[in-house]
Amino acid sequence: MRQLSLPLLIAAVSATSSHRQITQLHQHLISHGLLSPFHTTKLLHLYATSHDLHSSRHLFSSLPFPPSVYAWTSLLSLLSHLSLHHDCLSTYSLLRSSSVPPDKFVFPPVLRSAASLSRLFPLIIPSLHANSIKFGTDAAVPVANALVSAYVRCGNGNVNTARKVFDFMPERDLLSWNSMISGCISAGLIEPAVDLVATMRCIGCEPDIVTWNALISGYCQAGRCKEALAVLDQLLSRNIMSWTAVISGLGRCSDHELALQLFRQMMLENKVRPDSDLLSSVISSCRYLSAFHNGREAHAYGVKTIHSKEFYYSAGPALVTIYAACGKISVVESLFRLMDLTDAVAWNAMIKAYVQLDLHESVFHYFREMQLKGFYIDDTTIVTVLPVCDLNKGKQIHGFVLTHYGRPSGIVSNALVSMYSRTGCIEAAHNVFSNMQMKDTISWNTMISAYASQGLGHEALGLVRLMSSTGCKPDSLTLTSALMACTHCGLFNEGLELFEQFVSDKHVTPTMEQYACVVDLLSRAGRFHDALKVINKMPVRPNASVWGALLASCRLHNNVEFARIAFEQLVLIEPSNPGNYITMSNIYTNEGRLKEAALVRKMIEKKDLVKPSGCSEALIAIR
Repeated sequence: MRQLSLPLLIAAVSATSSHRQITQLHQHLISHGLLSPFHTTKLLHLYATSHDLHSSRHLFSSLPFPPSVYAWTSLLSLLSHLSLHHDCLSTYSLLRSSSVPPDKFVFPPVLRSAASLSRLFPLIIPSLHANSIKFGTDAAVPVANALVSAYVRCGNGNVNTARKVFDFMPERDLLSWNSMISGCISAGLIEPAVDLVATMRCIGCEPDIVTWNALISGYCQAGRCKEALAVLDQLLSRNIMSWTAVISGLGRCSDHELALQLFRQMMLENKVRPDSDLLSSVISSCRYLSAFHNGREAHAYGVKTIHSKEFYYSAGPALVTIYAACGKISVVESLFRLMDLTDAVAWNAMIKAYVQLDLHESVFHYFREMQLKGFYIDDTTIVTVLPVCDLNKGKQIHGFVLTHYGRPSGIVSNALVSMYSRTGCIEAAHNVFSNMQMKDTISWNTMISAYASQGLGHEALGLVRLMSSTGCKPDSLTLTSALMACTHCGLFNEGLELFEQFVSDKHVTPTMEQYACVVDLLSRAGRFHDALKVINKMPVRPNASVWGALLASCRLHNNVEFARIAFEQLVLIEPSNPGNYITMSNIYTNEGRLKEAALVRKMIEKKDLVKPSGCSEALIAIR
């Protein structure tokens, strides 16, 4: 060390960023009486870059007041990096009370901390923005980038402000473009983000992997997975974020087969190793496809290649759900102990697992534990627990929501409507529905389905008409729920009229379930010719549910002619279902046609079919 001049010595230590060598340099300067304010500030910067907060603060306090802006910047950057955001803002306040003007390097770390505390101090970022203008630093690229990023992190309402800052920047670098593109995507503004990518390419700023990954994520969030795949295909160098964005996006869009196919492609290319987040998405897709073997393989791979804590903290909730689906209670409980028990996601996963396992007492045990441990009970927890509540517990949870959060959110209100209708309290369900500030299609469908389940056909139809008048567009599920209500209440003409209206006016393509409802509706009314016309006009081949609906109504009316037509088709579609044979035999018997009934019974014996135990013949026929 003695062979080097002091400037070269400081430069050498700065290049290594070794904390041990920084402390040696510090001792060298003290022992040789060289610790001037200039060198103290330089040491402060070195300690800050090595994340030594204690030494940085000690040196900062030893500087003559006011310290240079360089010293302030070093301390502010360290506090922001260590997520000591309150301390960072307090230190900035001290800087402002001094005679030292902040420069373009002061604002970026302070803005990062301010963005993290924007919910507590909503005016802090506009205030810092005003300060940057006052001191003439707002046009500097690092400050403008930090302002864009800070406004974006505040939420959707501030994206327009971020865009104004971006548009007025005299210069932009790649970070500027990426910050604005990411901001648009986080606000769900995919088209403006696509336009920004096109614009930056036009002016000669070529997107990097961060840009493309943000665009992939945006497409997936918007459900435009084909476009996300197209971007992925054009990338010459894909990183783990690229693959994770597309595979998790496909999972969110319920295209789980393609998600697993893409994961296999990534593994075959053998250029990127999956991390815990990607494996979590893959395991979730395995659960939805009941691909338990593949899920266990992903589990084994994660255990072998990723640190246990990191893997289970990320993929643990997905693993819990897949093992719960297999009924492996002991494995689920073991996994829970390996997860991050300070994270509400882990507890929610366990509650969902016990719902799957139909262990209701355990569901409520974990729910109470979450409350006792002071977790914030979010919408996910509430909507997971409500489906297994009886009326008494459902009312308690409703009371809990009203006490702690006031008006329930839309998703919680929908779950409450479903709970009350399931437990027979249709009036309470209607009260929750009526008090909703914003009703989406799911809200209307939930209430219509509630009326249908209680046999209130006129009320269900009235709600369908009201739904259309409010501008909320009915969908296929609306039609299914309304048709079921009409069927249960004998509203045959109203149901058929509604079906025809949806097909012609609302351009709804009927599902097989809806065709079965219409056939059931007409044949229950004894309109077998009309029911058969509907079947013959179907654009796809009718399945067993359609013909089964006709056969069940034929038994109700003892109509042998149409029963025989339905039975012949059912024998072709599902020859091994004994319920169809029994229903047909009973129809013949009721009409006194014992010879034909005996022939059908012989068909059962010949095919060695056995009626499922514990099922009535009527249920088998309607199934």
